[in-house]
Amino acid sequence: MLASMTTTEEVGIYSVAFRFASLVLFVSSAFGQAWSAVAIKIRIDYPDQYREIFGSVLLLFIFSLLTVGGGVALFAGELITLIMPAEYLASSLPLAILCFGVVIQSTQQVTAIGISLEKKTYLLAKLAMVTAAVNFVINCLLIPPFGAVGAASASLISYLVLTSSYFYYTQRLHPMKIDWKRLSALIGLGVVVAVVSLTCVATKFNSSSVLMKLGLATSCLLLGWQLLPRKTFSLV
Repeated sequence: MLASMTTTEEVGIYSVAFRFASLVLFVSSAFGQAWSAVAIKIRIDYPDQYREIFGSVLLLFIFSLLTVGGGVALFAGELITLIMPAEYLASSLPLAILCFGVVIQSTQQVTAIGISLEKKTYLLAKLAMVTAAVNFVINCLLIPPFGAVGAASASLISYLVLTSSYFYYTQRLHPMKIDWKRLSALIGLGVVVAVVSLTCVATKFNSSSVLMKLGLATSCLLLGWQLLPRKTFSLV
């Protein structure tokens, strides 16, 4: 859609952003290849505790993906400046948006677990079709005025709609035991990093800006680590 609704320059900008965002997708894929089998084993081995363990895995996964995706997004401008020609600096903002989109998209591997366990996989297809329609509409609205940034934003919103839908049905059909305070705090940290990443995109390498971002990243990592339910993982 981007190619048909905007210029080749915008397509090039989006392509560069997507390639860098694929670093986050690689981490997610590694987890996804193992998760289904591990989830079944956890359910069999811990019949009284697996719901709590699944909830804890969701927190751990969000923390891990935010560490990688948030890190890339936070230093998106610096990465593009150091690695790519100046013409591709415009890829920095779409890259930051796509990173958080991939983080959200990756959570589907856990948020859909209840649907899979209840063998209601038809819901996955239906929700995917609804999300595809939402994505089409948002792309039509955002791409003409915003180009690559609009396409990246449409992807992020669509991923959020899909994983939220999966999570809703999982909690209805086969709920995980969620520590809502920890989850809310972790999402809050992610929002802080996202806001800084999207509003402080570097246009050149600046040591003061890098130090500020490193301080923020370190603080969020330490706070996020404290939010993880390590007692639950000690049971496994």
